[in-house]
Amino acid sequence: MVTLTWNPPRSLDMAIDPDSLTYTVQHQVLGSDQWTALVTGLREPGWAATGLRKGVQHIFRVLSTTVKSSSKPSPPSEPVQLLEHGPPLEEAPAVLDKPDIVYVVEGQPASVTVTFNHVEAQVVWRSCRGALLEARAGVYELSQPDDDQYCLRICRVSRRDMGALTCTARNRHGTQTCSVTLELAEAPRFESIMEDVEVGAGETARFAVVVEGKPLPDIMWYKDEVLLTESSHVSFVYEENECSLVVLSTGAQDGGVYTCTARNLAGEVSCKAELAVHSAQTAMEVEGVGEDEDHRGRRLSDFYDIHQEIGRGAFSYLRRVVERSSGLEFAAKFIPSQAKPKASARREARLLARLQHDCVLYFHEAFERRRGLVIVTELCTEELLERMARKPTVCESEIRAYMRQVLEGIHYLHQSHVLHLDVKPENLLVWDGAEGEEQVRICDFGNAQELTPGEPQYCQYGTPEFVAPEIVNQSPVSGVTDIW
Repeated sequence: MVTLTWNPPRSLDMAIDPDSLTYTVQHQVLGSDQWTALVTGLREPGWAATGLRKGVQHIFRVLSTTVKSSSKPSPPSEPVQLLEHGPPLEEAPAVLDKPDIVYVVEGQPASVTVTFNHVEAQVVWRSCRGALLEARAGVYELSQPDDDQYCLRICRVSRRDMGALTCTARNRHGTQTCSVTLELAEAPRFESIMEDVEVGAGETARFAVVVEGKPLPDIMWYKDEVLLTESSHVSFVYEENECSLVVLSTGAQDGGVYTCTARNLAGEVSCKAELAVHSAQTAMEVEGVGEDEDHRGRRLSDFYDIHQEIGRGAFSYLRRVVERSSGLEFAAKFIPSQAKPKASARREARLLARLQHDCVLYFHEAFERRRGLVIVTELCTEELLERMARKPTVCESEIRAYMRQVLEGIHYLHQSHVLHLDVKPENLLVWDGAEGEEQVRICDFGNAQELTPGEPQYCQYGTPEFVAPEIVNQSPVSGVTDIW
């Protein structure tokens, strides 16, 4: 064991919370070129390094880290070479180092190491159910990587291994028992993803994600697939599970696609967004004027926390979002411009905004992005067909009530001179009222058209299993198309 101590930073920026200061210890075998992190997140300026190889020289260096940035590494320490411990101590066993929690992946190997003082002792491991864990080929391996370290290796983790393992060291002077909890790792997941950003030249751009996972994932940022490192121009900000990339004094060279990758031992996940940097004149044009002025110049992420994907179609995808001002949940339909022209997406938003009926999905608001449109509606999490399939039995009166609501909704659309043109089970949702009532909502107006009496209208798209003959034959559509 090598005990390391160092001096804390002489001063911190006034804007930095001193409680956010942590340390990372890096290690190198003298003569190699590879620095590896031995430990991160240390709160105190000292640490005991264990498990180091004997017979070689080791050097160490330290980085201080805050929520805003990391320092440059300290100068390397003087070389250290581990010596033999000498004769065992005549005293009771005592735990010097152990993890509290070891995250594991089902089906993968996992190791737990406990360090005791330098004594002769018999060490045994027991499972969370108290069963003695003995060396068995392909199941458990017991080893001593160092004189005072005892390691249990589980060759293939199963759910039966979860819980508190105990490690007991015993000699004639006494007994010491400690526990280590095995917990299943959870792959990273984004609770909120980053959005496209548009800024004027010289302004600051910020991408932010909220990520969960066990253990807390490592975060990597890329621009156009190239890994980014912190500098005077780019900084990383981490506050609990919110991670941000900040680009200062943006220029044309900063424009491009940025990727955030979160990774831990259980897996990884990525999301992308685009940064557009405009000149002063272009920035004025981006603000937009005209009929869609209400939708432009506003970003969804400024008003909502963006969560997981809940659905995907041929031309769009849905995410659950939470409005910050009210705490209410909504569904956000993202319509990329490469999938559907913006004019068509705007028409869908305008049409949905003017429809007000209990059997039609409620429109909340819309946001226009450089790469598409986002339509925010009420959140209905279950399709009608899924609801019916989930019930043990469905009686005729329930089916009659459902069909009445569907027909009432279609009748309202036709009275409002709107053809849906894509009525199918996936586009019939169920909203649950406060008193348990079930209300059918017709959704997805991507194919819908405003009906112009006396003029033939045509539709080029439809779902093969449900498409009406007049769409297949490219004949004029009408109200009967929705009834089909």
